[in-house]
Amino acid sequence: MRTAILLCLLGLILTFGSCVPAGIGVLRNLDPAVFAEFPVEPGIAITHEVTGLTAARPTQVCVEMKIHTTSVQEQTDDFGDRGYQGRYAFHYVYRARDRSGGELDAGQGELRWDDGNGTQRDARVDARGGALTRRHDLARFEAPPGGVASVELMLEPDTEYGAEVEHAKLLFIDDAPGALGYVLAWAGMLLAGLPVLVIGVVLLLARASPPATPGTVVTDERARNLAMACHLSALAGFVVPFGNVVAPLVIWLTQRNLHPLVDDQGRESVNFELTMLVYGLVSLLLVLVLIGFVLLMVLCVAQIVLVIIAALRAQTGERYRYPLTIRFLRG
Repeated sequence: MRTAILLCLLGLILTFGSCVPAGIGVLRNLDPAVFAEFPVEPGIAITHEVTGLTAARPTQVCVEMKIHTTSVQEQTDDFGDRGYQGRYAFHYVYRARDRSGGELDAGQGELRWDDGNGTQRDARVDARGGALTRRHDLARFEAPPGGVASVELMLEPDTEYGAEVEHAKLLFIDDAPGALGYVLAWAGMLLAGLPVLVIGVVLLLARASPPATPGTVVTDERARNLAMACHLSALAGFVVPFGNVVAPLVIWLTQRNLHPLVDDQGRESVNFELTMLVYGLVSLLLVLVLIGFVLLMVLCVAQIVLVIIAALRAQTGERYRYPLTIRFLRG
């Protein structure tokens, strides 16, 4: 009983604890870390040296502007509510160089209100115009040797809509703030926590349920059919998540006291399905090295074939034993 409780607690901690790296990863991607920023003035070319670049992660270059405009576009959202979008267009020329003057990246274009690039906040725009803050993704480049780059930017005034910039900043953002690490941590904790929790719950239920007695109040045919059902019900896992464990577990716990054969084969079926969960978890982890895909297919085929064999054997009254099965539950 103590082992079952500890497994349940561990499973709960891992499962719900996986929300922590998931939440951190989401927050860091919604608000990525800015490690350098410089003021920008439309109509004036600027050049700044950026240090602290790391070769392990690319650097995202952005321009954030607070814009005032009297040119608006009327829009209607999905709920039928009408609103206004401030319009602007600023042409830019951009270049990034390493310390020796070698070009890392270069480009030119327009930062426009309708380019769908970047994020907008603090928008207060009506039919007469208004103000908004918009961050545009400008470019991305790999860090040069030494981690130092020189960035040049020329942001020209808006000659199309007449919008004005109250203030603007050139931002350098860590483009990959460990997002993959947080995703892997979340997936690992979740994939480990769920099977552990399932195994703990199964052990807890098994300890709380009375065992079978040698005497029987049902016919041998009914006992064989129930034993067969314990095995075949595991195929529900192909339709319902964890159905391969829940279905035979329910039959076993509710019918195990009717006949020793049902008790034995129900326990065997649950042990096998719990083992398949463990093998499935290992295979999912090995997907990172590709062999996991093959193992998952082998497990699916083995699951179907062995369950059918076990069901046929149990229907004849045989106490079937699955191969390579961990005996979580013992008689």
